[in-house]
Amino acid sequence: MFSYLKKHRISFVIGILLTLVMSCVYPVFSIFLSTIINGLFELTSSSKRDSGRSDANIASLMFLILAIVIFLFTLIRDYLTYVVGDEITTNMRK
Repeated sequence: MFSYLKKHRISFVIGILLTLVMSCVYPVFSIFLSTIINGLFELTSSSKRDSGRSDANIASLMFLILAIVIFLFTLIRDYLTYVVGDEITTNMRK
């Protein structure tokens, strides 16, 4: 199968690396989400209201940035996987 990948070997490797990175990023979502929820629960106590709000705001911003990065990585990974799969299928049918 790898003999069919001579032209698109770099695209295949980049797609695999993006898949590995994305599988490590999803647990980070849970960390940010727990920070957001913890910050929102601290809003109920009057003594920690300002620190809880700022923690929740920072975690929410990081959550948004991480979502945008994952969207871009998914878009690139899916495109590269499509190109490599199409090329392999075309070469196998010849």
